[in-house]
Amino acid sequence: MRNNMDKKIIDKFKTYVAISNFEEEYGNQNNTLEDKSIWRNICIMKKKIISVICVILILLSGVAFATNIDTIKEFFNSRGLGKGIDSAIEQGYIEDPKMDYKESDVTVEKEAEIILDNIKIDVKIDDFMMDDLNLSTQFNIKFDDKINDYIDIDNLHNIKLEDLIVTDEENRIIFCGAEKEDFEKYCKENGLNFIFGETNENYMNCGLNYFPTYHDKENNYVKLNYNMYTDEFPKSKKLYFSFEKILLTENEGQDGSKKEVLLKGNWKIDVDVPEKMYNRTEEYYKVVSCDKDNLDIYTAKVTDTGFEIGITVSNVSRVKTKFDELSNWDNITEKDYVEETNKNYVISNDRFIYIDTDEVQGITTEEIGCVINENGEKFECTLSPSRKQNANFIDGNKFDFYETYGMTKKDATDKIKVVLLYYGEPFTIELEKISND
Repeated sequence: MRNNMDKKIIDKFKTYVAISNFEEEYGNQNNTLEDKSIWRNICIMKKKIISVICVILILLSGVAFATNIDTIKEFFNSRGLGKGIDSAIEQGYIEDPKMDYKESDVTVEKEAEIILDNIKIDVKIDDFMMDDLNLSTQFNIKFDDKINDYIDIDNLHNIKLEDLIVTDEENRIIFCGAEKEDFEKYCKENGLNFIFGETNENYMNCGLNYFPTYHDKENNYVKLNYNMYTDEFPKSKKLYFSFEKILLTENEGQDGSKKEVLLKGNWKIDVDVPEKMYNRTEEYYKVVSCDKDNLDIYTAKVTDTGFEIGITVSNVSRVKTKFDELSNWDNITEKDYVEETNKNYVISNDRFIYIDTDEVQGITTEEIGCVINENGEKFECTLSPSRKQNANFIDGNKFDFYETYGMTKKDATDKIKVVLLYYGEPFTIELEKISND
C-alpha cells in the first residue's frame, strides 16, 4: 500500500511541475509578496501535492469558463481562498454594497492601435470581504455589445485590471497592481508621497490571484474575482478602487496565437467596510497537554476566517538532502522523493507519505493534520495563497511550524485538539480557549 501511495504522489508531483510552468507562462497568478511564507517553498508544495493539484486544475479550467464541469461549478461557488474563508462567507462574513454600475467611456486597443472608440463599459463591485490577510473582491463588468465584434466572451481565458490601485480613508495603499508610470501618475493626481516598490506599513506589499467566475454572453457581463493578500491589512473603514485599463485575453487558437484587447477608460469605485470587518478580533487558546515536551506552542488563535497555530521545536538538526543543490526536478525518482523529503519533516500535517494503515497508535488517518472541536468536527489546513504557513529550520537547530486551518470562530469550541506528525509519528495537542473575563 505504501509503494502504491508514494507512486501516486510522485506522479501528481510531476504533473504539478508541468502545471507550474504553464501558470508561470500565462501569468494567472501575480504574486508580488517577498518570500516570507513557506507556502511559496517547494517542500511544502510537495507535501500538499494531492490537494494542490486539485486546486490548480480547477483554476486553470475555471478561467476558460468550463461551466459544465461539476468541480468547476463547485469552485465558482468559492473565493479560491480555502475552506475557512468559504465557511466565514457562508456565515455572513461578506459585504454586498448594493451599488449601481460605474460607467466609463472606453477606447478599445489591439497591439497598441485603437480599433474602437467611444463605447461604454460599466463596472461595479458585487461583494467583498476583508480580514487581516485577505481582500477578496468580486467585480461585475458589463460590456457594450460592440465588444463582441473584437473578442468572444465565451472564449475568454482571462481578464485583468492592469493598473488597479486600492487605497483607504487614511490614504494608505492597500493594493497596487499598477506599473511604475501609472503608479506615479496616480500618486501625483491624488497628492500621495510614495515611492514605487518601497512598501511599508502605509503601502502594503501584496500578492494577488484572480480569475473570472461567471459570464453571461446574452447580457454581456462577466464576474471577476480578485484576491489580494498581504501579511496584515489595516482595519480600514473605507476602500477606494481605481483603474483605467482592463485587459481581455482569449484562449489560444489552434495556431498557438492569443487574442488580446485592452480597454482604456476611467473607473473609480468606493465601498464602506462593515464594522464586523474593521472591528475584527481574535480568540486565543492555551495548551492543556501535549504529547511532546520539546515543543513551544507560541500561538494558537482563531479568527472569523480560520485557526492558526505556531510551534517551535528545539534541539533538532537539519539534514542536507539531494534537493539542496537540485535545479531540475524533471528527473526525480520516487525513491529520491520519499527518502529525501522524509529527512527534514520534523512536524507536518502530511497523512499521505507516512501513514499506510487505517489506524496508528489509536489515531485514525482522518484525524492527522486536523483541528478537531468538541463536536467531533475536523478541519484540515486551508490551501489558500494567502494563508500563514511555515515549516522550516530557524537558528540552526530550531524548527518552526506554522499552519492555518479551516476552523472559524463560529466553529470553535472551548476545547479543541490538533493532531500532527513528529518525524512521521502522530501526536496530539489539547487546547482550551482563554477566557476574556
